Amino acid sequence: MSAVTAGVLEPCQGVLVVGDQVRWDGNLYRVAMLRGSMVHLEPEPGTPGVARLADVSLLAAAGRFELAAERTMVVPDLPSTDLLAGLAEHAEQDARDWEAHIIECHTGLMPGRTVPRAGYDPAATTLVQRYQAKSAELAEQGAEVSWQTIQRKRLRWVEQGLWGLVDKRHTRCATAFGRVDARVVDALRAIRRKEAEDRESPGNGKRLQERLERYVSDHAKDWGGDVPRLPSKTTFYNLLVKLGIRPRRHAHLERGGGRKPSTAYTPTLASRPGEAVQMDTTDLDVMVIGSFGQPVPVELVLAVDVATRSICAAVLREKLTAEKEPRRSRAKGRRSRRGKKQAKRRVLRRGRAHKGIDCALLLGRMLVPEPMRPTWPQRAAMTSSRMPHQRLIEIDARLGQATARPVITPKHVYIDQGGPYISQTFLDACASMRIVVHPCRYVTPTDKSVVERTILSVKTLLAQHLKGYTGGDPAHRGRGTAAGPLFTLYEANEILQQWIVFGWQEREHDELRDPQVRGRALTPNEKYTACVATAGYLPVPMDADRYLSLMNTAFAPVTDQGIEIDHRRYDSDELGSYRHTPSGLKRTPKWMIRHDPYDLSRVWLCDTRGPERRWVPALFTDLSLIGGPFTQDMWEAARQQHLSEGGRKEDQDAVARLTADLLARASAGPKTLRPELVAAPPPLLGARPPLPGDQLDLTGLPPLDPATVQPFGEFDPDEDENTYTIGHPHFQAVARRPAQPRPSKPAAAPLTVQEAARIKGLGNAEDDD
Repeated sequence: MSAVTAGVLEPCQGVLVVGDQVRWDGNLYRVAMLRGSMVHLEPEPGTPGVARLADVSLLAAAGRFELAAERTMVVPDLPSTDLLAGLAEHAEQDARDWEAHIIECHTGLMPGRTVPRAGYDPAATTLVQRYQAKSAELAEQGAEVSWQTIQRKRLRWVEQGLWGLVDKRHTRCATAFGRVDARVVDALRAIRRKEAEDRESPGNGKRLQERLERYVSDHAKDWGGDVPRLPSKTTFYNLLVKLGIRPRRHAHLERGGGRKPSTAYTPTLASRPGEAVQMDTTDLDVMVIGSFGQPVPVELVLAVDVATRSICAAVLREKLTAEKEPRRSRAKGRRSRRGKKQAKRRVLRRGRAHKGIDCALLLGRMLVPEPMRPTWPQRAAMTSSRMPHQRLIEIDARLGQATARPVITPKHVYIDQGGPYISQTFLDACASMRIVVHPCRYVTPTDKSVVERTILSVKTLLAQHLKGYTGGDPAHRGRGTAAGPLFTLYEANEILQQWIVFGWQEREHDELRDPQVRGRALTPNEKYTACVATAGYLPVPMDADRYLSLMNTAFAPVTDQGIEIDHRRYDSDELGSYRHTPSGLKRTPKWMIRHDPYDLSRVWLCDTRGPERRWVPALFTDLSLIGGPFTQDMWEAARQQHLSEGGRKEDQDAVARLTADLLARASAGPKTLRPELVAAPPPLLGARPPLPGDQLDLTGLPPLDPATVQPFGEFDPDEDENTYTIGHPHFQAVARRPAQPRPSKPAAAPLTVQEAARIKGLGNAEDDD
């Protein structure tokens, strides 16, 4: 409705004037007088109301007050001036200039003037005449504007205010995909999500464009016949760049971008060590010498503490795919009929990767101090660091000989949906240690972003500097990566443990800042020290009983030959009282046996009949043939080789000799090793507490003094052969062996074809000499 008619100002909406009829509390009133903000209301004739005097603000706030005439007392719905905040300065200035011209046409007065100019007096001109006068004025200034345009602008100004005078060409928001239809973009993203869910191999852009055409054709009915226009080839590829889609690298790059959660990002916060620990597994992009003596890739399993950014524990595991015997062709006599089931190929080598037991043992490594190596510098020890070692050594004396890696007891562990982490073995280990497990959302790596970023740091700070680095993309892999000298799996593990102490725990972290010193970044060890002081955190390292409870479990009886697990026999003198004796367990009369898949040289029998559990160790009976600890993978590889030669699973001695041969081949590492790796301790993978049955550790003894060594002298067969002397100052003693009858030699195992050929070759060589 026009606010000016025939030169007389009419009351605008939202204005109360004298003579208006209003309704209040169900009665009709007439506005008799206005004085300031006070309104005098007189009741209409014939109504029961009485005269009232009220404040206009109270009347407007009352829900029972309204205008009874055609005009309703409402506040005009004008847009906020905040919309002008995003406009360019020239666009806003043009709108304000037009507002001054429109106000003069509307009221007859230019803002800032008290007398109307000629041709704009409302008492002598109409609105159309003022429109025409303004059009002529603007034409003289060089702006050709018709009076109809000025009229449309005034009507928009009355309805929308200043926003109605803004040139809407300046308010168009640019999209990330240009002028392409938004439905095409949604269809393209739907196709990519479907490819990610189906785990398809990446293809080129041509395949993606063809799928887009089929998708639009299949969903034409859903759009009611309004099919969006497909972009051209050039526009399509430009659209892929704008949307960050790389068809050929879908499995590696775009997968992370497509898994971003739709909710807001929330940083993972923790104030105490162990309050939040994130675990993950990834390929380290490094080739090492595996159990078969051949180059194999490795996986990195690690746990990171959120509060201190410390790597609580990390270990490398080899990763292999299964190998089966080749298919026999028809030319070799294999029958093949249509519809007939083919014969199953024999497995020559089993595939391997990290398992639930690896994740469970990693929890044990977190609670066990990392021992110092004899050749590591002293500054790597915890006693030389800034960590509160004095308080920690009082709790566990092992920390005095440990490296500067904090022992952190996890309270909450965040894992992904990987099979090893949701396995019953890992969940039972967490339950026994009273650890709360938090599974992250499926394919959402941002839920554990701390460990994801730490993995990238391990690859950039360590992996790419190792011999045998393959790179993250096979296209960038060097041709001589597997041909050059490589580290063994144990040596690569030792390098990783040393790098954690020197290259990570003592390195400043950007996420760890000192609130008292501006720009001061802390190391993980310094942050750990600060958290121990402020949060009152004091870890309790793991003992042998809790560590053994994390290992694999088997149930077997104790016979005269000892304990047999997976066709391996274990025995010891301490098992004498357990032979042919029931365990006392409710579920089975067999005894519960714990064994480490990465050290099968011994097992532990669990005796639960007393008030406290007792662990009885037993050694592998053919350990002398192998010469040292061996893993489950090595044993399986040797057994598969023995079976391929026509042997049986029960041939323990033959499998043990093949395992020793595998260890000899695997120990042939690179020719140029670091000195600290040459003198490394035996490959008992991972730190662990002292366990029952462990051999005496001679690494902590002082250096041998030749002057204190007593020579043996010449051998005299007439003297007592059971007397011998040990010359080390720590073992000055003369021991006497009890005289025992010599046992008869066991029957020799049958020679294999390879051993017979080797002996025959040695005999021929002696004849030649």
